[in-house]
Amino acid sequence: MPIPYIMIRVRDAFGLPVRNAKVSVTLNDKDEFTLHESNDAQGVYEQQVFGPKLTVKVSAGDCFRLTQDLTLTQSLTPPAVTSAFSGGQQESSHYLSSYSRGESTNFNVELQVVMSHLRNFPSTITRNLLPNSIPHFGAPILLSGAAGFNVTEASLSGQGQVFLAERSQAPKMIAIFVPQSLVDKIKALKSENTLQLPFHVMFHPSIPPEYPEDYPFGQKYLDLMDRYLLSNNAPHPAYPFNDRFGFFSKFLALQSNAGSKPCVMVLPIGGRDEQMGTLNTMSAMHLLLHEIRYFLLRQLNVKRPLLDANVGAAAVSGFSAGIRFAGALFANPNDTFFYNKVLKEVYSFDGSFVGPGGDTELSNFCDAVKRWFRGGAEDRALRVYTTNGAWGTHLSSVIGGTPTQGANGSSEAHGPNGSMVIMPTAFWRAFFNTLDADFETKLTNEANLIAAERRKQNKPANPENIKGEIVWSHAHQFIPAKFLEHAKYLQKFEP
Repeated sequence: MPIPYIMIRVRDAFGLPVRNAKVSVTLNDKDEFTLHESNDAQGVYEQQVFGPKLTVKVSAGDCFRLTQDLTLTQSLTPPAVTSAFSGGQQESSHYLSSYSRGESTNFNVELQVVMSHLRNFPSTITRNLLPNSIPHFGAPILLSGAAGFNVTEASLSGQGQVFLAERSQAPKMIAIFVPQSLVDKIKALKSENTLQLPFHVMFHPSIPPEYPEDYPFGQKYLDLMDRYLLSNNAPHPAYPFNDRFGFFSKFLALQSNAGSKPCVMVLPIGGRDEQMGTLNTMSAMHLLLHEIRYFLLRQLNVKRPLLDANVGAAAVSGFSAGIRFAGALFANPNDTFFYNKVLKEVYSFDGSFVGPGGDTELSNFCDAVKRWFRGGAEDRALRVYTTNGAWGTHLSSVIGGTPTQGANGSSEAHGPNGSMVIMPTAFWRAFFNTLDADFETKLTNEANLIAAERRKQNKPANPENIKGEIVWSHAHQFIPAKFLEHAKYLQKFEP
């Protein structure tokens, strides 16, 4: 009978060999053998085996472990060994083949696996996208004579698919929206392909300490994902006042469908203690995008995605204190390919470096972004939507354009490769009054209630200051809920 050898070729999402993996094979549910790395090829582990039923187990570092069942069939005339997946092809099983070792009776059964930090979220957790209408901003964005915006309603169907991936390290939940045009393109692929998927990764603010420990599967973390990516109008747990205009719901997936250049929307969900964890360097971000690419292609039934294909262009953004997580990437630009070739656009949705040293953090972040931007401005873009005029002080020179003044201290400027829209609290207070004739009355009532509660806690309780906090908080939530549409509509990189 022909003699089979099991060969396990272990790769990462870049297609690079994984050294020092732990690889074992169990024969017929009884005997387990450890496979050692070949002296002739990196990341290849092999062992002669006998038996029709094999269970392969592979683990490497912090990646999720693979367990794959196989069946072997041997024939004598002509000598041959055939192999097949038993119980289905696992996500990390890249391909399986059987072929001669160059000797008449010896055959290789080769299983290539892709070790990843991602796997599918529990199948009982599913999310769907609801259609809705969002504003489409014209040019200019700001009205010239009143606090308001030059907008028309854009009805977006939200066609596409939402995927949830579990990551082995924080951030441990990765929410992904793929527009339908990209879903269709992926489904049309054959096994080998060079499809380069474009991405936009957005960082939400830090998770507050009152969140529970049941990360990442707990309901509050799922609600956060719903509130940002989809259209859940559940109130924000950290705010004592009402979400008067529904801005806590960000509709990021719907906004991602704006414009004619679709890209994959990625929302990492951080944890209370870990926050964004290991996603704090450009090399980590680059690996995540490759792992998402492989994950999506396998989820959409591409059996053998080409591993050495590059990801497409990417945008990175941060909302509120989430800009710190984007800033961590620029503080650790340890992947020159990602820095020079992949990262094409950066957006700040009222980015806020709160706390002591925040002004220095903002200055350092803007300096780092300017260095990146000037390294290839012809195909890079920078867009800032903010309540804080200091952003304009730091970045207006690189964004360019002629500033246009709006009402109540607002302004905007648009260059060939960027946008700067500054909308201070006075602008927003006037604007909210146009949305609700009773806004000032309701604002006063809310401020008085909050002031009374703060007095009980011996905290500063000036109602006029609290009114400013409330107005700013509504404006702060409005910006990502509406302005991603503008950034997406002007996106420069192609899918």
